[in-house]
Amino acid sequence: MQFDEYGGIDVLQVRDVPRPAPAAGEVLVKVRAAGINPR
Repeated sequence: MQFDEYGGIDVLQVRDVPRPAPAAGEVLVKVRAAGINPR
């Protein structure tokens, strides 16, 4: 779920994005759930 602009539920979009590759000294954290409030 992503949004690119301020607004209501109509600005939310479901998108497939590539999995990022962590650089040296970084870790990749899997997020299973997150709350959003675009207002």
